[in-house]
Amino acid sequence: MMNSEQVRKIFLEYFTKLGHTVVQSSPVVPLDDPTLLFTNAGMNQFKDIFVGKIACPYEPPRAASTQKCIRVSGKHNDLEEVGKDEYHHTFFEMLGNWSFGDYFKQEAIQWAWELLTEQYKIPPEKLWAAVHYDDKESAQIWKNIIGLDERKIVRCGDEDNFWEMAETGPCGPTTEIHYDWGEKFDPDQSALPNSSPRFVEVWNIVFMQYFRNPDGSLDPLPAKNVDTGMGFERLVAILQGTRDDYSTDLFAPMIDTIAEISGHRYDENDRIRMAFRVLADHIRALAFAIADGALPGNTGRGYVLRRILRRAARFSRILDIHKPIVWKLVSPLIDKMGPIYPELLEKAPVITHIIKSEEERFGKTLDYGIELFEEIADRVISAGENEISGEDAFKLYDTYGFPLDLTRLMASERGLTVNMDEFEGLMEQQRQRARSTGTFSVEHQKKQDWIKITDGEDSYNLCYETESTEAEIRLFRRLSDDKIEIVLSQTPFYAESGGQIGDTGKIYNKFYNLNVIDTRYEGEHIVHICAADNAGQSMNILENIRAHPQVKAEIEHQRRDAIRKNHTATHLLHRALRSVLGTHIRQAGSMVAHDRLRFDYTHYETPTIDQLEKIERIVNEVIQNNLPVSTQITSYQDAIDEGAIALFGEKYGSKVRMVKINDFSKELCGGTHIDSTGKLGLFLITDEQNIGSGMRRIEAITGLTAVHYAQSIRRKWSEIKRKLSATEDEVLDRLDKLFDELSDIRKKQEKLSDARAETTAENLLESALQIEQSKVIISKVTVRSRDELLKIVSDLEKNVSSGVILLGAVLQDGKVAFVCSVTEDMINSNNIKAGEIVRQVATVAGGSGGGRPDFAQAGGNNPKKLDSALKLAEKIILHKIRN
Repeated sequence: MMNSEQVRKIFLEYFTKLGHTVVQSSPVVPLDDPTLLFTNAGMNQFKDIFVGKIACPYEPPRAASTQKCIRVSGKHNDLEEVGKDEYHHTFFEMLGNWSFGDYFKQEAIQWAWELLTEQYKIPPEKLWAAVHYDDKESAQIWKNIIGLDERKIVRCGDEDNFWEMAETGPCGPTTEIHYDWGEKFDPDQSALPNSSPRFVEVWNIVFMQYFRNPDGSLDPLPAKNVDTGMGFERLVAILQGTRDDYSTDLFAPMIDTIAEISGHRYDENDRIRMAFRVLADHIRALAFAIADGALPGNTGRGYVLRRILRRAARFSRILDIHKPIVWKLVSPLIDKMGPIYPELLEKAPVITHIIKSEEERFGKTLDYGIELFEEIADRVISAGENEISGEDAFKLYDTYGFPLDLTRLMASERGLTVNMDEFEGLMEQQRQRARSTGTFSVEHQKKQDWIKITDGEDSYNLCYETESTEAEIRLFRRLSDDKIEIVLSQTPFYAESGGQIGDTGKIYNKFYNLNVIDTRYEGEHIVHICAADNAGQSMNILENIRAHPQVKAEIEHQRRDAIRKNHTATHLLHRALRSVLGTHIRQAGSMVAHDRLRFDYTHYETPTIDQLEKIERIVNEVIQNNLPVSTQITSYQDAIDEGAIALFGEKYGSKVRMVKINDFSKELCGGTHIDSTGKLGLFLITDEQNIGSGMRRIEAITGLTAVHYAQSIRRKWSEIKRKLSATEDEVLDRLDKLFDELSDIRKKQEKLSDARAETTAENLLESALQIEQSKVIISKVTVRSRDELLKIVSDLEKNVSSGVILLGAVLQDGKVAFVCSVTEDMINSNNIKAGEIVRQVATVAGGSGGGRPDFAQAGGNNPKKLDSALKLAEKIILHKIRN
């Protein structure tokens, strides 16, 4: 039987022999594409090639890879489905081969068939094909060249066999290869792929031959591409003779570990089997995502990871495991996958630490969630009902990480059901929010508004060699009355990329002068965004440029020099961060400007002051040592072998530019740098902050900017000492004394406030409206803060066993505040709900609010309407009580 390592190796070797460049898997965290939560297909890293944004770097233009993918939403990929069957996964590998305007349908189909039947030895009679009903060419290839029985060539529509990148952009028909598991899974002799459980899709081959226009029409693409994808786990299962992906050697190490820890068997029963699958699957998604720079958090991909981890932790309870277990699956996973994906080996301690600490924190939340479920169930049963609301189920799911299927299971154990329609409505709202950031858009890359000025090649890059050059204007485009864009034959201007901002400067001759205010890439063009010296010149500039296209291009030297310093400092900072915080640190973005630098990085906790000072000290020591900075053009692999750091998510060609700071730092980088670290002068960190989802940001300055900053801090420090009448050694003691005095004053104020609140509450109780056994207190009160208003309500609640309390006040900022409290008997017998009451009265006062039936708050912007609002409340409340 073929093991998974052999399956992967055969695939890559097969396509290597067919002239494909084997491309390393991109990270599952697409740091260069903020529109994607996770890399979810093999073609993601080739998107820019397919849409014509960059030229294909491979010769011949063919590629193959095994891509790490994570899918947790979308058609057939709902997280809640994982564990229920043998083939749903959050993390999976996608085997694929691509042609960028090279081979097309016949070769793609032939090679796929030969690999499956000759290399993997799958019996040909087990394979079927599906084609688009308009794709007669593919059908003929399957029939006449492959020799597939006509009965086994299934014609399908757009839903199954037409692929589109987006509403507009490249698209085309697909052909699929399906494996037939036989009559055991469906005895129906008329069963067909895409409609019967006996068939499983093995390989999907996309033929990008059209461009979808905004009006829906299709135009043939000038270069036709091939994009294929084959699910690795599914293929391994077929080759190992099992319908269950989780019974293959890919999952065996985790399954065995779970069995050892829990004392249960994988095949014990459906409930236990599902828990095994969830744990074995989810650890793969978590480990690979963390290894590639993602961290559990409250937004975006961090929130998705947190959901995955919490779902796994919750399922461990089914196995009678009440201590963290997910982190214990890191080791068997890395034993299996580490040799193939070394980033797992490199990040093993970090992966383990993050999962364990997150799991331990969630344990308390999970226990509280279980208690909450029991409270919900008790409430439903005591009310004589048999259904848990969708809102309650969604709260358990969204806030406490309870998978819906487990909520339903726990409900069934109590004889209850869950309102699925309400739950799905709330889920759909969440999906809509996710979709808004889950797809990428494609713009037609054809630009019709360039005006050709001269013929010849353009954008020869001289930014590393000189700061000025003679050039010819090749292309012209007007942006507005006062801005134009220029493409030159050659240029010393650096175009914004790699976090470094574009150069500014001037393009001029004796006939006109253009101020370059930015420089950017557009495809292969280096585009200079220019402003003319005056509006009149701008309007007539095209005539001048046509008549006099020869110019001198000159960058702004001082600005470039400052940018160079900050870019070199960014490399020093990156190396220092890895030295102090750990080698798991990864660059997640940067901005290198002339006056500052910003560095975003992945890390799971806030660096201490001592750590930040150590980082700053390391960088300044390197500056003091005046180390040489050099660049080298080399092969990607040689650079990596030498220890260079490559930016995750960045696409590199066969040749790369490596920036070396002696032996201290080596990075692949296309930016501009100084030639020795001593020219930086000084490096200071000005800010460090959390920017969400396991990402942190450092801002720093260098050179004279840092000197000026230090001087301004010194001036402020001197002013603080003067105002405190303290020496440097006395400042902190003097501040502590002031804070203590301030704390005493606040405590006295709180006592006075409490006393006022107590007196007000007593007066309100005496004047309360008594209706049978209930009290109604509706009043305007005078308070100094919202807290005082809440304290009055709290004091009243202690003395009102049945009734309604609604207080309104104008706060010191001139805003209106309302607080309402309703006892349970008034909610049940009179349908008086605090949230509804405050919502109505707040509207009168020009505000809004809401809350629970028993307690709610609201605000308003119109204090003149406070009395009217309270009168409305009195009318509503008394009407409900008396009727």
